[in-house]
Amino acid sequence: VRCGNHTLHLIASSDALEARNDKVYKKAYDRAMGKVKSLSNSLNRSAKMNEIFESTTSKAFLQSVSTRWWSEFNSIVRVVEIGLDKVVESQQKLGLTPFTQSDFKFLESFLQVMKPVVTAMKILEGDTTTYIGQIIPTVMGLERKLQVCTDSVMKPLAEAMLQGLAERFG
Repeated sequence: VRCGNHTLHLIASSDALEARNDKVYKKAYDRAMGKVKSLSNSLNRSAKMNEIFESTTSKAFLQSVSTRWWSEFNSIVRVVEIGLDKVVESQQKLGLTPFTQSDFKFLESFLQVMKPVVTAMKILEGDTTTYIGQIIPTVMGLERKLQVCTDSVMKPLAEAMLQGLAERFG
């Protein structure tokens, strides 16, 4: 089976967007991810803003690349890692709309659901030829982790990725 990692990337980037058909998820997703994107764009455009962010948070922001879902995930990891207070402080200094507690809760929950996908991608990355003996346990393990999602807001995301797994690896 060629490109198992690429297929997981498609599930995480394309199939996961199907969760936005759920109105509650879409509202929370658009609000939180919009703020991540706004922060990313501001820091990408201006070295001065980047300097302000780094001096406030003591960490560099990990820029996302539109063609790599993984980089978006890492940007969110960095935001959560820094913490709500420091990120909000830097957003205020930059003149950006700050994250709310609910935005941050969404990002933390999003990371919990997506972490098994990242783990599966790491297992399969770098292999130009992945054998069915690697794919089956990886996909089955990922399915089990997504099936136990109990967060009502994240349920549409888990279901969209389960559907993507079924269609792409069925």
